[in-house]
Amino acid sequence: MDNSWSWRIPSLLQCAPSVYQLLLIYLVPESPRWLVNRGRLDDARRILNRYHAGEDTATDVSPFVRYEMVEIEAAIDAEKMQNTGSYLDFLATILRSIGIEDPEEQNLVNGGLTIFYYGISITDATGILRFGRRRILLVGFASMAAAYLIWTVLSSINQERGFQDGSLGIGVVAMIFVFQLFYNLSIGPVLPTYMLEVMPFTLRAKGYTIEQIFTYGAGLLNGFVNPIAMEALGWKHYIVWVVMLCVWLGFIWLLFPETTGWTLEEVSQVFDGVDVNGAAAARVNEKGEATEDRAESV
Repeated sequence: MDNSWSWRIPSLLQCAPSVYQLLLIYLVPESPRWLVNRGRLDDARRILNRYHAGEDTATDVSPFVRYEMVEIEAAIDAEKMQNTGSYLDFLATILRSIGIEDPEEQNLVNGGLTIFYYGISITDATGILRFGRRRILLVGFASMAAAYLIWTVLSSINQERGFQDGSLGIGVVAMIFVFQLFYNLSIGPVLPTYMLEVMPFTLRAKGYTIEQIFTYGAGLLNGFVNPIAMEALGWKHYIVWVVMLCVWLGFIWLLFPETTGWTLEEVSQVFDGVDVNGAAAARVNEKGEATEDRAESV
């Protein structure tokens, strides 16, 4: 087949299963477990009766269905008890530690942070890197350390006062936004850029892959470890991060050179001590002389 149908037919055949799945999904009954989780016990019992007892009714007509309902309810209740202190919900753990326990208020803070991230991402995309990698990192880490320090002080005072002073909780939430502002203005845009700039050509792809593995691995570890530490230490756990931010700030001040405006080859001069510009000029001269010699011979 020499026309465009040579690729259209395979594509249409691959779409066919998705089309009939889309059309038939509305005939599939709801999951009884989902219905139980939503408190719709009669609807869940009706589905179990229909498929396991042959009766389209919500009444208790089968010992087997009765056992299934009890088993499902017990399992879901047990999961809810285990998920009360979910290690993946670090923000909720922080908010509970400052007395904000209402799920609606927690969702408002979480939603506000999401919109806030979006605005910061637009700022990053419009050219935050023009201010220099080193400068952005220094200002970012210093500001994050200051925000975390204020966050720690407010949390400790709030705990001593029994979480009765709402203004302290508002102050902590404000510091969360300030911290995220400087985190996303510094680490967000600079880390991948700086990583690729300081790596030599032969290690650039491998180094970036390793960095991503450790970044996501550390995020996963923190998601599980931080809530445990928060439950055990309370606001004192924040001191660890204040110290770490100060240590990283010192490393950046002492070890991170500025790379803005340099080519990747020029950056290598800082780490390898190779005079790339001189070597390039010498090669240009050699090529120029070789060209002149060939022209004269002709």
